Amino acid sequence: MIGTHQNDTLIGNEGNDQITGRQGNDLLIGVNPDSNTPGRGEVDDIWGNRGTDIFVLGDEDSVYYNDGQTNTTGAEDLAVIYDFEPNRDRIQLHGNADDYQLQLSQNQQHTQIFSIANQNQPELIAQIQNHTELVLNSDQFNFV
Repeated sequence: MIGTHQNDTLIGNEGNDQITGRQGNDLLIGVNPDSNTPGRGEVDDIWGNRGTDIFVLGDEDSVYYNDGQTNTTGAEDLAVIYDFEPNRDRIQLHGNADDYQLQLSQNQQHTQIFSIANQNQPELIAQIQNHTELVLNSDQFNFV
């Protein structure tokens, strides 16, 4: 799915998606937010490109990309975010900063976002490519 040079809202379907925002200030949602299990069992690749973009990983009702199993890491369902610009773009998450944990990937080149609320083991919901300096309590994240 590819956006226009305008401001777009791009919403993925169930299953793996590739979403590209192009120019404009885009709202990028890799999952079907109307699903009972948004993001479960899918890996979505999302690019914002130019403009001030919002990468949506949760809404007022739920965390996206949660596999529903409290004892697994959730590595089979996540958003992979490319070209995130920390001074411009935002990541939207459900709940508040205390519900999440940031970790560096195994190769120390990417930031992974884990949901830790109501989990026995942190649940991977996203990986931000080529960024290691993200901070949950900053303007980089919006909580709903």
